[in-house]
Parts: sequence; C-alpha cells; structure tokens
Amino acid sequence: MRFWFDTEFIEDGRTIDPVSIGIVAEDGREYYAVSSDCDRSRANAWVKENVLPMCDWSKAIPRAQIRAEIIEFCGFATYDHDSGTKHQHEFWANYGAYDWVVLCQLFGSMDDLPEGWPMYCHDLQQLLEVTGNPDIPKQWGGHHHALSDAQWVREAWIFCTRQDPSVVARKALDPYADVGVTDIQKTPTIPEQMLLVNTLTDQAFTMRREDQKRLTSRKRILTSLKRSENFLMSAPLLNYTTESEVCGSMYLRAIRVSLGDGLTQEYLKRLWDAQFEFRVDGELLIQKALRPLLGVKEVILSETSKTKGCLFQAHHPGAEGSVWAGYMLPNGSRIQADLAKIPPGGGEVVVKVSCDLGAYTTRNT
Repeated sequence: MRFWFDTEFIEDGRTIDPVSIGIVAEDGREYYAVSSDCDRSRANAWVKENVLPMCDWSKAIPRAQIRAEIIEFCGFATYDHDSGTKHQHEFWANYGAYDWVVLCQLFGSMDDLPEGWPMYCHDLQQLLEVTGNPDIPKQWGGHHHALSDAQWVREAWIFCTRQDPSVVARKALDPYADVGVTDIQKTPTIPEQMLLVNTLTDQAFTMRREDQKRLTSRKRILTSLKRSENFLMSAPLLNYTTESEVCGSMYLRAIRVSLGDGLTQEYLKRLWDAQFEFRVDGELLIQKALRPLLGVKEVILSETSKTKGCLFQAHHPGAEGSVWAGYMLPNGSRIQADLAKIPPGGGEVVVKVSCDLGAYTTRNT
C-alpha cells in the first residue's frame, strides 16, 4: 500500500517534537491528528506564525493515541520469504527527511517500527529529478496544514509518474505494475504494407513492416473496505514511450482490456462504471466506462486525433480511397492508460492492458 504524508513539528537542532500529521492512503482514506503532547512554548516565531494557527487544538490527542491510530490506519505489511514477494508499504513525503523521523519516532527506535514497514521513505524531490523537473501543479491554500500538504504530495506524485516516459523508471516507481514489451509473431491485424498520411500536411508515404511487438501491463490495485464510499479513486495502468531499433516510428491500431479473477459479482457490477482513459502524447483518444470494453477482442482507436500530439494516421488503400486504420507514432511518443472512478470494497483488483505495435520503414510516395 502506498501512503503520502506530511508532518508539522517543533525542532531545535537536537530534538523534534511532532505538532500534527496527515496521511493519504492509496485507497483514498485520509488520517489527520494534532498532538496534545507537543510543547508549543518551544516553537520558534515562524512555527508560531505559520503552523500553530492551522491546528484545531480542541481536537488534539496524545501521541500514544496517534501512534495506535496510525497503526490501525496503515496496518502491517508482510514479506513472503518463500516466494520473495514483497507486500511492503511505501511512504512518500516532500523534503521528507525530518517528516520521516517524526513518523518513525512515534513508535520509538528504528527497531520498533510496525511489522513490515520500510526503514526509509521516498521523497518527491527525488521523483522530480528523475522525471526531468516537470512543472508540477501548485498547491492552492492549506500550506503547513499536514493533511492539506499530504494531499498535495499525492497530487504531485500522480502528475510526475504520468509524465515519466521510461518503462524502467515506471516499474521502479510503481512496484505493483508489471509492464513488458515482447516480440510476437506477425499477425494479419497489422498489415505488411500500408499508406501513411500526415493529417496536418496531407503528405503521403508508403510503409513496410519490419518488426512487431506486444506491449502489456498488469496492474494490481488495492481497494480497502474502510474507504469512503464517495471517494473516486484513479490508478495509472500504463506509461510507455515508443522506441524501435530498426524503424523511426511504430503503428498502433487497437488495445485490449481485461480483469483478473476473484472479483465478486456485486463488486464487478460497480466496477463496470469505472472510467477507462487512453492517451497518446497527452491527447485523450479513449474515455469510456469499463464495461463495454471488457470481453471485446480489440478496442479500435477512434479517428479523433488531429493535433500535434499524434501527427500521423495510417490508411489501408481501399476501393474507394484510403480507409483510416490507426496511428503511426514516431519514436518517443508516450502511450498512457488510466482507470478512474474505481469503487471501494473490491479487495485486490487486477487490470490488464495490452496492444500490438508494428515497426515500419517509410519512404516518400
């Protein structure tokens, strides 16, 4: 389970005294507490001006109670030594060196951390560096309120991971996603030769297929029975940048979507209304409820792209002229799939996405 968190504290270079803590869980639950044990008289002028007024001291509770509630909120994590499978929590903070110490010292020494908890946390600033320091969304209001700050860390994390163009980095950032690209046998769905038309300039090219690969993603989404029923969760399923060693572009015609086993019929009916979104270079090509996409052999991409996000459209030569057949993506094009409005209460939900990519050489016609 992934958690984004923030703390406010009083420190003097030797000790750190927690003031408040906010945590947002991957399944949408939120936790916030103010400590009644902190010594506000030790706060410096900046903390007194910017932090203490953000706290509702009438609802402050002892550190021991905060510790117990956080254990209940986050739960324990496990490690299967036989299979080597990790079911470990993942914590994210922004400039989180002191925040992590505040959280850990609620339990005592490092050896006293709850079972299965990591001995480190991830920092949003490292993620920003890995993803090229994108222009992340600003936080509007609530600065130095621990829960508001934690909510923003989650928003920034989602923004950064969707910007990340590297499959390797994507897997490192999201250990619950299994993304792969494999060579496959040539199939009739991707023809040997095609006509390529630039929809912005109307230039035409002939194409010959040189290679074919299958892009797959298997994402395990954890939903919690304790989630708020009105929270609409979203999860990134796929984030891939096209590349080919033999060709300068790849052809994409359709995608496939399926679910893993083990879901109850009652939950499945609610999951059908989840929103599936598919983008190329940030341009939304598919936005549909999940139900009509399941059980379909292929979801053909609509002829909607006319912008620089997807310059090329491929055509099959037909009796009455060329017929639109898919997208030709220059190397470096980013393919994304996301699932939004995921309902609570399903336990573990496995979503699988795949598509075939054909690599073509082109020449002027």
